Amino acid sequence: MPALAAIALMSEDGDPPPSMTLLGGPIDTRAGPNAVSRFAEAHSLEWFRCLVYPGFLQLSGFLAMHPDQHFEAHWRMFLHRLTDEAESLAASRRIYDEYFAVMNLPAEYYLATIAAVFQQHLLARRPLRWRGCLVDPGAIERTALFTIEGERDDISGIGQTRATHALCTRLPAALRRHREQQGAGHFDLFSGHRFREEVAPAIKGFIRANA
Repeated sequence: MPALAAIALMSEDGDPPPSMTLLGGPIDTRAGPNAVSRFAEAHSLEWFRCLVYPGFLQLSGFLAMHPDQHFEAHWRMFLHRLTDEAESLAASRRIYDEYFAVMNLPAEYYLATIAAVFQQHLLARRPLRWRGCLVDPGAIERTALFTIEGERDDISGIGQTRATHALCTRLPAALRRHREQQGAGHFDLFSGHRFREEVAPAIKGFIRANA
């Protein structure tokens, strides 16, 4: 959402970038409601204020979403160590090094995100303002748009990122592209073999085509 808002403002100023790629982002959570968005809407901001917690608990929450998968992955890493499969072990370690790289952010940022994105839908409903200026995605006319969603994304639901196209009302069809990455969960859009072999090449091709 901040990236789309920034490009809308740059477009208003007459200096837009040639292209933008949005991956698995909650541009409009109403377009693809899921467990995450419903949970955010069902609780008040004050409730979330009491829930602010350090990063290691966030990581615990991620692991708790798919415990069987993580147990199996660590069991395979153990077997790779026993059989001296250094390459397979190194690949698994790289994945979890990224997964465990959790950074603590200010509580204010977390709460502002909950309010603006998941509860008030500020950019999607068009009352978002920055320094007094209305942020209008309809101002985007020359920046090619590529949206990518994961077929199995249980964090940003299918449709939440694609909703960007409906907001960019003046963008020509020739500058639009959408991709639903088959078999991909949320983190597959940013790391791992699906990202390296399929998502990243698609992004590179789109950037070159619209440079």
